[in-house]
Amino acid sequence: MKNFGQIRIAWSWRNKKIKEMINNAILGKTYKNYIAKADRYRILKENFHNLGQYDEEDEAYVEFEKDKFYIKELLVVKPLPMDFKNIP
Repeated sequence: MKNFGQIRIAWSWRNKKIKEMINNAILGKTYKNYIAKADRYRILKENFHNLGQYDEEDEAYVEFEKDKFYIKELLVVKPLPMDFKNIP
């Protein structure tokens, strides 16, 4: 997804309206949903930077990084514990 302009947002990031809209639009904790959510926060981060709203940029960046972390956690294949006593 690409932002070809500037998004002027009337709501305050501090009121969490934007965050609620993004989180409510993405349902479920799947890999693809976290990618979509992270992409939206990345675009907001870039937009806030271009507009000089650096506090809002920081908050969007934190949300972006959280979703990147969850994506990595979903990709990690955790080995099953083996019980060597029961192997024939």
